[in-house]
Amino acid sequence: MEQQIETTETIVEAGETMVIPLFEEVVVAEKRTRLVEELCITITRNEEPSEQTVTIRREAVHTEPLAANPVLPDMQG
Repeated sequence: MEQQIETTETIVEAGETMVIPLFEEVVVAEKRTRLVEELCITITRNEEPSEQTVTIRREAVHTEPLAANPVLPDMQG
C-alpha cells in the first residue's frame, strides 16, 4: 500500500471493522544541480605551412553521360 501522503488519516470504523492506518516516516533526499564555477576556454588558431609526402590509398572518378548524339571531331586527319 506504500503511498505518499500529506496529512495523517484518522481511524475509520465500517460496521464491526475498524481500519487503523499505520505510518512510517521516511527521509527523502533530493538531488539538485548547482553551478559551482565556470570554465572559460579561448580558441586560437596557429597555422604553420609544411610539406609532407603521403600515400594515396584511394581515388574516386566521377563520370557524366554524353548527349544522345554527340558530335565527335574527325580523327582521321
